[in-house]
Amino acid sequence: MSSLVLTRIDDRLIHGQIFLQWCAFLKADLIAVANDQAAASTFSQGLMDMAVPNEIQTRYWSIPETIARFSHMEKEYHIFLVVQSPEDLLALKQGGVPIENVNIGNLCMKEGRVQKTPSVAVSAEDVQALRKLQELGCHLEIRRLPSSVPEDLNEILK
Repeated sequence: MSSLVLTRIDDRLIHGQIFLQWCAFLKADLIAVANDQAAASTFSQGLMDMAVPNEIQTRYWSIPETIARFSHMEKEYHIFLVVQSPEDLLALKQGGVPIENVNIGNLCMKEGRVQKTPSVAVSAEDVQALRKLQELGCHLEIRRLPSSVPEDLNEILK
């Protein structure tokens, strides 16, 4: 059976930092992107695939497809799951994806969000989803790189 080694919230999805730092640290052999827009755009998938070497596989699934796929993974993988928002992650968890450890990597500043740390800006909806994920038993941490010291999650949940 496949194992989910880490789930990361990063609004950039796949980029160099994910491969170079996190995949090596996690020994992941599959990056699964759970995002409706990325799943529908072969152009976006091609751009993201350029950041990933051939030995790491990628999959791009919509949120509902991710839920369905995780219920019957066929091959043994060490999966690094990447989502764009806390709300998408909550939908996956509530849909039965076995998410336990969550890394909050990057949520950029945009309208409706408040900057809480150098790499994390959140909206009221983001905070609500993160609180619910904690209630559902997820261990959440803010950490940009594996070598970074985790930042205080309580600061963004205020």
